Amino acid sequence: KKYSPKVTVDLDMRESTLLEDEDKITYDDIKIGEKYKGTVTRVEPYGVFVRLENSEMTGLAHLSECSDNYIKTLTDLYDPGDLVKALVVKKDEEQNRFGLSLKASHFEDDSD
Repeated sequence: KKYSPKVTVDLDMRESTLLEDEDKITYDDIKIGEKYKGTVTRVEPYGVFVRLENSEMTGLAHLSECSDNYIKTLTDLYDPGDLVKALVVKKDEEQNRFGLSLKASHFEDDSD
């Protein structure tokens, strides 16, 4: 009778573990005019918070920057977990914050 050893594999699929080897985007890497992919983390009456892909940073897309058209209620357009493209439109060095735009017109010529 052949002996077959038991093997136990511990697999961790958390994003933080998967991205460990990559360089995460830092606040200093972010430049006005650059485009990023991100995930909606929170929707408020005044805007949408987006966490940038491959980073631990969240920026705010103000209500006026969420659509090319007038939106009465942001929850009609966005939900937490939505994948979005975002353009950096503002950067506040003193408070380490940045403003985003989610307007589709910014991304019309993008290949993806």
